[in-house]
Amino acid sequence: MAENLQEKLERIAIGYYVGRDGTCAEAMLKAGAETLRIQSPVIPDIAIGLAGGVGREGSVCGLVTGSALVISLAVHGIIHDYRAKKSLILDTTGEFVDAFLKQAGSYHCRDICGVELKTEGGSRQFTLDTKKERCVPKLKIACKLLAGILQSYDTE
Repeated sequence: MAENLQEKLERIAIGYYVGRDGTCAEAMLKAGAETLRIQSPVIPDIAIGLAGGVGREGSVCGLVTGSALVISLAVHGIIHDYRAKKSLILDTTGEFVDAFLKQAGSYHCRDICGVELKTEGGSRQFTLDTKKERCVPKLKIACKLLAGILQSYDTE
């Protein structure tokens, strides 16, 4: 049976996030860019600073910010007028954030992972179990939402 878009996003994102110990923002950007067949030497590294709620501050989750980058990449490839592109990206990203909040309960890293990533103990706890137990289920939500958006753009 052929892999669907959501499954492909999940496979790539989880493989990078857990298998390579990448960040959530990098994982979403890598999965999205690969799905869109976009290659760049800066992908996924450009998203590192978004991890941990932007610089480990516990703010907006990297799953959300990484997905916003993918939405921008997808729209960039189909709309060339700047105003139309900007409008669609902002509207779609806002819809993604609203849906993520409803399904995940929060879009703040600190709420999702429940640890203070800037401390040694919090960082250790995150690596030992929080990443897999609390963040991967939210990653799957982000992949489901992103797959729906990418399919609506007919990017596959």
